[in-house]
Amino acid sequence: MKRLMLFSLALLIVSGCAPNYNTDEEVVQETEDEEEQRYIIPTNKLEEDTYRTILPYVPGVARGYIVDRVKNRYDIDEVEQGLIRQAKDVFDPEKYFFQEGQYLTEDTLGEYLGRQPTKEEVQEHLDENEDANPEDIQVGLNPPLDDDEYKEADKEKRKEMQEDSPQILSYIHEQNYLQRVNEDQMQLGGIAVALVLKSEYAFQTDIGEPTFYTEIDEAELLKFGKEAAEKVINRLRDREELADIPILIALYKENEASGITPGNYLTKAVVDPNGRTIGEWENINEQYVLFPSGKAERDHYDQYEAFTAFERDVGEFFPNYIGVIGTGYFNSGNLHDLSIDITIEFNGKQEVIGFTQHVYRLVQEHFPNHYDVEVNVMSPERQESVVYRKADKEEPEVYIYQ
Repeated sequence: MKRLMLFSLALLIVSGCAPNYNTDEEVVQETEDEEEQRYIIPTNKLEEDTYRTILPYVPGVARGYIVDRVKNRYDIDEVEQGLIRQAKDVFDPEKYFFQEGQYLTEDTLGEYLGRQPTKEEVQEHLDENEDANPEDIQVGLNPPLDDDEYKEADKEKRKEMQEDSPQILSYIHEQNYLQRVNEDQMQLGGIAVALVLKSEYAFQTDIGEPTFYTEIDEAELLKFGKEAAEKVINRLRDREELADIPILIALYKENEASGITPGNYLTKAVVDPNGRTIGEWENINEQYVLFPSGKAERDHYDQYEAFTAFERDVGEFFPNYIGVIGTGYFNSGNLHDLSIDITIEFNGKQEVIGFTQHVYRLVQEHFPNHYDVEVNVMSPERQESVVYRKADKEEPEVYIYQ
């Protein structure tokens, strides 16, 4: 475990994050099989707008499956954390408690993420089964691909078929929000679901063949995502235990697999208890921007200028630095936080301290205090220090790892 050395320029304990040592509470939740499960609700919260998580911690029933489906590691974190951020507008952190998803299992997700049958396959099934319902076999949500035609096609035709019918839906992420029924009981109070959609579809025409990439237009992505969302809502409502639960559903656009920033949420909607249709979608104006980059220079010039001046001054007295990379989170066009990674070759602990002092001064000099700034200082082997300033604060906090 890393041991922190508090630098004299900052204070280690922040009053807003200091634990509250009041006695934790015990509550009971009735599970699907009508058994009672006892949980502990921690009294303390790290910040006012965070959800308390009941203990013992209950992993999601599809935990880890996202790693197989979403290829950009930055997206994996943002899908979860971004959905929690959207949920705060629907499920008040003062009244609801967080729990990982307990309803969409790996098997269920595997069915949902498959391809829809073609019209011919549906008709063939109906011809063979007079009592069959077309909905019974339309499990997969991704666009259909005719397997028989695909097997007989040459490479060029296969490539064309894949481009015309991309697998857009990567993953469906579920979160549960619990609420109290009375003093010592709680129950499921709401569900948040994110449909994770590809911005770039990678495919092979056969095993061992080259990988092709096709970009998915955002308008096509949104159209598909909204249609798929309606189907997901109906399938959730078919489950008795979810029939009368409010559902937040959101569409997330992945970044390309090689990207070094996450994608972003595009839109969301709330379906009232017992509702089966989605009414009005609400656009989400969020974006992650890489610094330095052409996009940052073009769309956020003031912040780009501040970053490049900071980058220039980082190496003024320490020419052995390797690189400076930043990621800015923008909401409604405004920068809310900027995270910067600096990698540098150090020759000793005193150089780490000196460089951190240098960064501390540059943060104050180049970045206004109306957004959060975090600078992670790293050697090739490990993280050495962090300089962090919360919005509206004058002085950064500094930690140096021993």
